[in-house]
Amino acid sequence: MKLTGKLLDVNGRQGQVEFLIADDNKIAGWKLELYERDLPRITMNGEFAIEMRDNNLFAKSAEKIQDRDVQWEISLTKGNAAKYANQAFSGTYHIEGAKEELPVSQGVLIVWEFG
Repeated sequence: MKLTGKLLDVNGRQGQVEFLIADDNKIAGWKLELYERDLPRITMNGEFAIEMRDNNLFAKSAEKIQDRDVQWEISLTKGNAAKYANQAFSGTYHIEGAKEELPVSQGVLIVWEFG
């Protein structure tokens, strides 16, 4: 399953996010492009361990980003996508570890599965 959508961080950055969830629903690759005013885009990527329960998707990751050890946690709840997409999820993310040096720290996500 491929989910694409938007990220809004508490520090004001916005970005485009993509999750590629494996068929077993246990691993997801991710890619994030952050948009900077008057600067080149920042691109980050990695892998999450995920768990899907009821209408919720939980993801965790421990990895190095920009030479920093960080832990991501994402909690998404399935929403009504109406006719816009097959599925929609919205929720929050939080990053622990050296977040003051990173371009993102915590915020909200909305992602959709299309066609």
